[in-house]
Amino acid sequence: MRTFTILISLCIPLTCLSQSDKWIDFEKSFKFFIAHPTHDNSIKPYNLLPNKSGSGDQPNTEILDSILLTSIQLDKIIVEGNEDAVKLGFKLYTIADGEFAESLNWTLGKLIITNPILFLKELKNHRQIPYDLDGLVGNNGPDIYNNQELDLKVTGEKIKSLKKISDSDLNKIKDECLNILLRLYDTMKNMPKEK
Repeated sequence: MRTFTILISLCIPLTCLSQSDKWIDFEKSFKFFIAHPTHDNSIKPYNLLPNKSGSGDQPNTEILDSILLTSIQLDKIIVEGNEDAVKLGFKLYTIADGEFAESLNWTLGKLIITNPILFLKELKNHRQIPYDLDGLVGNNGPDIYNNQELDLKVTGEKIKSLKKISDSDLNKIKDECLNILLRLYDTMKNMPKEK
């Protein structure tokens, strides 16, 4: 019994160490991808992320804060249409919440206008990751949100952009996004005008 207790005592710190090492490794590979956004450099950070949210596999607060700061640079690469950055952006939802998830919503949501096929394709490929689809599709960012007229205009542009997509493989996910946007658009149109 004593040997078993000693083995358990030795295994617990090793598990914690390997967990910590994994996230340190992720942080380094994520930063390397940001500095050199190639397909090969995206594979390691993508594979180190959990496959679904709520798995209990989370980095500690210090590493998460570092990832959040670095993800600000990821935004630019996503908006440029880098497919690997978009994939990584969607998979980051597995560890993102609060401000981090909001930032991903705004950035990935911009693709609905600039690159709707890439947006829909990666949304479909990552649909197993539970996130707030209303927030992802309908949140236009804090600067736009505070401007009712601009918010309505951007939402309308997203609707037009998605309606142009005729890829039958993407119809189901497109319709899901359009339903959200149309509902939001109607709600915004019927709101009293700001003075």
